[in-house]
Amino acid sequence: MSKLVDRFRGRRSKDNRANASSTQVETSPPDSAEIRSTTPVQTTKPPVSREHIGLFELSKDGSEGKTVDVVAVHGLQGHPYKTWEHENGHIWLQDSLTKDISFARIMTFGYESTVAFSKSVARIDDKALDLLNRLSSKRLALKDCSSRGRPIIFICHSLGGIVVKKALILAHERSSDPFFKDILDNTKAIAFLGVPHKGSDSAWWANFAASALKAASIGTSTNTALVADLRKDCSTLTNISKQFVDRTTGLKLYTFFERQKLFGVVVVDESSAQIGVPNEKLFPVEADHRTICHCPSADSQEYQATGAWIADLTRSVVEETADIVPDVPGNMEPLQQSVDEFRVPFYLSNAPEIDYFTGRESIMTSMEQTLLSVFKAQRKIVVLHGLGGIGKTQSAIHFARQHQQDFTAVLWLNAKDEDSLRQSFQEIATRLPKGAVPQTILEDTHSTAGLQRLVEAVKQWLAQPANQQWLLIFDNHDNPKIPLNKDKLAYDIRMYLPKASHGSVIITTRSASFKIGTMLEITKLLDNQDSLHILLRTSGRNDLGEEPDIQKLVKELDGLPLALATAGTYLSLESVSVTEYFEHYRQSWLDLQQTSPELLSYEDRTLYSTWNLSYNHIRQQDEDVANLLQLWAYFDNQDLWYELLALKTNDTPSWLLRITRSKVAFNAAMRKLCDHALIHSRMTSGGYGMHHCVHTWTAHVLNDRMEDSKINLALNCVGYTVPVTPEAGDSVLRQRLLPHANRCMHLLSIKSQFEAAPSIMISYDLGAFHNLGALYSDQGKLAEAEEMYVRALKGYEKAWGPNHASTLDTVNNLGNLYKNQGKLAEAEEMYVRALKGYEKAWGPDHTSTLDTFNNLGALYSDQGKLVEAEEMYVRALKGKEKAWGPDHTSTLDTFNNLGALYSDQGKLVEAEE
Repeated sequence: MSKLVDRFRGRRSKDNRANASSTQVETSPPDSAEIRSTTPVQTTKPPVSREHIGLFELSKDGSEGKTVDVVAVHGLQGHPYKTWEHENGHIWLQDSLTKDISFARIMTFGYESTVAFSKSVARIDDKALDLLNRLSSKRLALKDCSSRGRPIIFICHSLGGIVVKKALILAHERSSDPFFKDILDNTKAIAFLGVPHKGSDSAWWANFAASALKAASIGTSTNTALVADLRKDCSTLTNISKQFVDRTTGLKLYTFFERQKLFGVVVVDESSAQIGVPNEKLFPVEADHRTICHCPSADSQEYQATGAWIADLTRSVVEETADIVPDVPGNMEPLQQSVDEFRVPFYLSNAPEIDYFTGRESIMTSMEQTLLSVFKAQRKIVVLHGLGGIGKTQSAIHFARQHQQDFTAVLWLNAKDEDSLRQSFQEIATRLPKGAVPQTILEDTHSTAGLQRLVEAVKQWLAQPANQQWLLIFDNHDNPKIPLNKDKLAYDIRMYLPKASHGSVIITTRSASFKIGTMLEITKLLDNQDSLHILLRTSGRNDLGEEPDIQKLVKELDGLPLALATAGTYLSLESVSVTEYFEHYRQSWLDLQQTSPELLSYEDRTLYSTWNLSYNHIRQQDEDVANLLQLWAYFDNQDLWYELLALKTNDTPSWLLRITRSKVAFNAAMRKLCDHALIHSRMTSGGYGMHHCVHTWTAHVLNDRMEDSKINLALNCVGYTVPVTPEAGDSVLRQRLLPHANRCMHLLSIKSQFEAAPSIMISYDLGAFHNLGALYSDQGKLAEAEEMYVRALKGYEKAWGPNHASTLDTVNNLGNLYKNQGKLAEAEEMYVRALKGYEKAWGPDHTSTLDTFNNLGALYSDQGKLVEAEEMYVRALKGKEKAWGPDHTSTLDTFNNLGALYSDQGKLVEAEE
């Protein structure tokens, strides 16, 4: 028993933690003997040392000069150090996070919750009040009085989140106290790790209490008052949650929830972990309730899933609150400089030219609401994100031109990489008012260090208190430094923002995971008239709108400004009609794009190369995801989902097996493509979609030829997802599958291998053909169904012979199809052939034989061959009565068919019988 107890308490043969912390003063954890007892659990033990109760600083370089306070709060039966400690002794708050965000003062709060042997009992309100008092004391202790304006971020595990929520509620209720008001006003973000925000009923909270206590350690004693709060009608927790929701406005909320079970249960599942407010960002973590706050190292996947995101959250808070002057008398100085001293003539140096901007009214309105609000001590940031070529840069430039009079300076910077960005700073430095950047710095730009000094000088000029009405445009920041981006060339653009709380910033990026300021997604043009406007302006041909295939071309280019501008420019230089261009586009896409002129209004100049940058970046980061993007060319572009690709056969490539090993893994792969704006999620279906032009690019650029193995893979995925037996919801699934089936047929028609090389037919899965035939038949597309069935039949005959069961099933289904098409002679031929084969293979009483008797009877009835029909029905009826009995539904169907036949023959007595 003692071994089991020691196992869950983290016992180790060597106490690495004691050795690692022996040089610390205030932050030293308790004696290892108290935490990791080498003896069996006793019924009595001295109280926990009081040094574990308090607020302990983890930063080893002192508190002065820090710009943000980060406070970690452990959960039920937790510990200020061990809650955050991995089994290898790594405390990520102290050993990783302090290095990742060295500008932060990181603290851990310990309160009386590990009460296995404690004599004291404290309730939630007491713990919350203790947290407020200790944090206020820490903030007051600093010599720098501006510390009272320092932002605060809380990191909470389990019940610790409820303690923090209660603390903020108390701070609000007692905001007349300046120390509590300081905490209330400066709390900017909270990271919740496995925090139960809501439970369904008192039983849920009781189960949570038991599981959380069990997760912390195997103990025999609990805090009865604390558990009572969790058990009794949920009233305490419910009230805290309701009151906190009303106070979440303006907070950045990161919610991390566990995906793995602990002792057979997920202690806090996704639904219970969510607060359910718009400013909440969710992070699923492959960990249980205990290990969700454990990380073995800074390079580990565990740290990337939690700690790295928390570090990123801290950076964003510091950036957004940079140099905000605290509300302390004597710190505000009057602005003495004139705004006119900071005016810079409007000129977007090196920005792409554009003279055909159209649409985007809602985007412009949103940008105006954010960037043109009353100029005050608050920086305003808009991030325009979306697909390459969708019009992000054009939107930013159009806004700048429309509102240039609203800003003293509008400065455009190329942010595609750090070298380009520094060069942009160098260019704009020469345009600033005389003396804005010292001449010595302007002349010393021959080295990276010199350029960086110039960047800092420009930032200092922008940060001056009187210089508040500027607009910076960081264009093409497509490689941001975010937790999931491992590219060594990625960089943090926030390091290039002025250290001030004023000004306006526009950032354009393809990354949907770059979260800062107001996020606005630029999507395709929805109004065909806007698309036509771009074609007319770029082609210079006013009669273009009258050509017969212009609407076909507009539909094909699907509202993508880069594709529209490329087509218009080509049409302006070549004496071709819209119809000819449309045919070239469909048949010779890559040749057409490579011979189209470059566009000065786009960074990447050409349509076929604009997405290559994203693809190459994905290939460097994750080859499996790059392979998935390549495979998408073999499916339809509109709707791809997990179950469609989760096919596990001997022919399924290993990379696809890795991506589809779970729905979590699949969604993670798709998020990488979404992050590069190459695809988008479809909330209505739960799948993912791709712009038509991007799909065309995957087919012509990522696949220089259509491979048989990938066609077969797509055929299998689609064919074996077709429902075999009728079930609820099948009609929706069949409709989702139909576009993918059409894509497979299109590729097969291009390859034409069945006619050119019939022997290759065996390389395709014939069962998939058969199922696609059934899909088309069910959807009323009889011609397509016939093609699939005929392909399957030829393949089965060649592979298995004319009397194989699969061959005969296809013959029978082909007979059904011909009957539905009204081709009764062909249907009769198929049924007779199937009947002979079934009788030979299975005998006259097999169910397949009997079904074919029935089918042939129905056909003869339609042909007016009533005697032959009667013979078939009677044979089918006798066999079914023998096989299934007189009351089986199939038997009754044949009874009904025979009755109808007798009625048609005028045999009313027999029909009635």
